[in-house]
Amino acid sequence: MTSCSSTSAEAWACAATGWRGYPFVRLVTTNDVDTWIYGNRTFVTHDAGATFTEEPLQGIVADMKVSGSSVWAVVRPCKPIAGCASSVFKADLHGGHWTRQPAAPAFGYPYVELLRATPTDAVLAPTQGTTAAITRDGGTTWNTITLPTACAVIHKLAAVNAKRLFALCGEGSPTMEQRKQLYRSDDQGTTWTLLADTDPQSNSNNVGRLPKHGLISLFVLLSNQRMWIALQLDGLITSADGGTTWESAALSAPDAPQYQTVGDLFFLDPNHGWASVPPNTLYRTTDGKTWTATNQTPG
Repeated sequence: MTSCSSTSAEAWACAATGWRGYPFVRLVTTNDVDTWIYGNRTFVTHDAGATFTEEPLQGIVADMKVSGSSVWAVVRPCKPIAGCASSVFKADLHGGHWTRQPAAPAFGYPYVELLRATPTDAVLAPTQGTTAAITRDGGTTWNTITLPTACAVIHKLAAVNAKRLFALCGEGSPTMEQRKQLYRSDDQGTTWTLLADTDPQSNSNNVGRLPKHGLISLFVLLSNQRMWIALQLDGLITSADGGTTWESAALSAPDAPQYQTVGDLFFLDPNHGWASVPPNTLYRTTDGKTWTATNQTPG
């Protein structure tokens, strides 16, 4: 496998990581120096991509997040079809050693989402079900919180600070239509308020309308007001008023429907972001509204 970096998305520098195998691959980066490529195996660079080494995390890394001066990883020591529980590991940036956080709850579901609002505030939740765990002291103690009932099948979590959480929930669907609901909690997950629904009731004041077509893929929160949702085979939608109104953000892609599935979405700020579309197309926005394909893609 090859990792590529760029300062402008016009010219790319690539380095081989030596990873061969099933391509469950994700990436997390910070401070322009430390970057992790994780999944079935995990590699790290501490020199802005010049060299990569394999991390000693024994298992599949389901999620990894950086906040402050540390990185946390959710590690599952077996294949998804096997029965085992996940663990949370922590390391300092710039090459710190990984240590297991023994107080973190162990979830048996193979896909677990990690959210770090601050260096000490974090949420750990299986991607199915309504049970999640929250810590406010850097992982020393954890308490259980309950997500909205609508999140029982699919959910994506996000936060802009330690107290305010967002949950994007979706029903299971055999077609490309899916009921979706967006919730916000202002008390660290104790209570939830419905912000948007694919089928808002006529008597629901200030509840926005989400599109029914398209399956939830990604949820990116930039502020309390600005957020993005990537929908499988249906591109991007965005809200600038906290989820009340939504509009499509078209990608100037070929007509083939697979080009409308965004694989990853990253923003430097509300106006500057990148969207990757399989197999090898990279889009960029400089105004937070319109997306154009870059001249070159890494390879």
